[in-house]
Amino acid sequence: MGPGDFADRLNRVYGRFDVQPLSGPFSGGAWIGDEKNPLAPASIVTRQVSVTRAKNALKPALDDFLFFLIQTKGRQHIRHHRRSLTLSPGDLTIFNGRDTCEMIAPTASEVQVMSLGRGILKDTDLFDSLAFKRLPGQTMRVRILAEILRMLATSPGSALIAEDSAYIEDLLRAAIRGLDDEHKVVLSSSRQPTLEDIEKFARQHLNEPDLGPIRIASVFGLSLRSLYRLFAAQQVTPSNWVWSLRLDEAERRLVSRDWAPQTVTDIAYSVGFNDSAHFSRTFARTYGMTPSRYRRERLPFLT
Repeated sequence: MGPGDFADRLNRVYGRFDVQPLSGPFSGGAWIGDEKNPLAPASIVTRQVSVTRAKNALKPALDDFLFFLIQTKGRQHIRHHRRSLTLSPGDLTIFNGRDTCEMIAPTASEVQVMSLGRGILKDTDLFDSLAFKRLPGQTMRVRILAEILRMLATSPGSALIAEDSAYIEDLLRAAIRGLDDEHKVVLSSSRQPTLEDIEKFARQHLNEPDLGPIRIASVFGLSLRSLYRLFAAQQVTPSNWVWSLRLDEAERRLVSRDWAPQTVTDIAYSVGFNDSAHFSRTFARTYGMTPSRYRRERLPFLT
């Protein structure tokens, strides 16, 4: 399916999308159970493509729906509501039907899309609490939520009863608690966090673009002033330290045979950059050449 046919398939069901191939061979396909029913689950397979939706570009009938995306294969980079995130297999995120969004698949990616109206839940704030965030697929609560959503998306609307809505609300609350638990760093009350504690946390969350001084301070229960004081002995600001950590890990992955199948763009997103051009410029300032050239010159000589 070419870019034009792929865009037509999406547009018939959901609204207006701009499909642009990236560098390299494009492939894309969209399999939707029932094109007359936009709520039917869709499987979307893409490679080397950027899919963009402008603000309010969906069909008006979908304005009050939210879209659940479950990454089933590969990785996908998403920009939505001023956030950037990377989905790996099993991860889930939620879009609303009104804001702009961009989905970038530099390598082979497959995602399931399901849409549900806000009306199925009494507490619609739960949707908004989870929207635009990555729900990690390795957690049991997210896996259960994904399976329940698949069942709901294939059931007639009349089949939903109060118990269904209450169960979905419980699962969404559990997902919120899971996000809170994931980001807590529990230290002994007898000591303050060290640079080693912060580095361990940062390396675990490098792929998340919002990793920075404000988030680190919040996670460790520090004021920003205390955080900067902790880094003063290293003669570096927390922000610059995080960027150095991202670049160091990107350099390691560029010359790693384990990461050889991944593109430079994929590696950039995997360490928290949300713009490949910015990554290339930043990397070149540090290493004296673009990441593509750095990889090309070094990777073949590794054993």
